[in-house]
Amino acid sequence: MSIAGVLLAAGSGSRFLGSTHKLLADFKGRTLIEASLEPLLALQVEQPAADDAAGESEQTGDGGGSDGDSSDGNSVDGNSVGSGGGLTRFDELIVVTGAVDLDHVLPAAVTVLKNHEWERGHSSSLQAAVHYAEHVGHDAVVVGLADQPFVTAEAWAAVAGADGDIVTAVFETHRRPPVKLTDLVWPLLPIDGDEGARVLFRSRPDLVREVTCPGRPFDIDTMEDLERWT
Repeated sequence: MSIAGVLLAAGSGSRFLGSTHKLLADFKGRTLIEASLEPLLALQVEQPAADDAAGESEQTGDGGGSDGDSSDGNSVDGNSVGSGGGLTRFDELIVVTGAVDLDHVLPAAVTVLKNHEWERGHSSSLQAAVHYAEHVGHDAVVVGLADQPFVTAEAWAAVAGADGDIVTAVFETHRRPPVKLTDLVWPLLPIDGDEGARVLFRSRPDLVREVTCPGRPFDIDTMEDLERWT
C-alpha cells in the first residue's frame, strides 16, 4: 500500500492576533509549520535529491477536514502498530497551503498543493489532497493539522500502520487527527463545509478503527495558546 502523509495548512488562522500568520510564528526557535512537519519528515521513506524534489501542484478541490470527537470503536494500542517491526513510513509528504505562502519555510522533500479555494474550509483542502493522491497512485492518506506540533512521529506511524479504511488517533479518550483514509472512503468525504472525517465517523461508524497514541493533540489557535505551549 502506498501511503501519503498530509498536513492541512491552508486556513487563515483568524483567531491568532499576532504580527504574522500563526504557522509562521516562532515556536521554540522555528516556525509552527516546521515544528508540526518535523515528525512526518522523520517518517519519509526516502529524501528526494534536490533536483528531484516534489513540485507544486495547483489544486482547488471541495472535500473535508479531519478531526473528530471521542467515541467508542474498534481500538488498538498505537505503541504496538508498525511495519515489519518498525515505524510505518510515508511514500510522499503533502502540505496543502492556501491563505499564506509557506514555500520559503517548507523543505524540497515536500509536495506543496496550493488550494485557491481555501475559504471553503477544511473540506476543500482535504479534497485537494485526495484528488492529488488518487492522481499519483496512493492508496491512502494520513491527514493531520499544521497547528498541532505535539503530535509525535509514533502517533503518525501508528495510524498509518493500522488496518482499516478509517483509522483515527485517540489521545486519552478523544479522537483527534491524524486520521487515515483509504481510497475506498474518499468518495464518501463531504464536498463542502468545514468538516471532514467527522462526517464519516457518523455516517460509517462500522468502518472506524481507533488507535491509542502517545503525544498531545493541542491546537495552537491564539497568541495565548502559543505563549502557553512555548
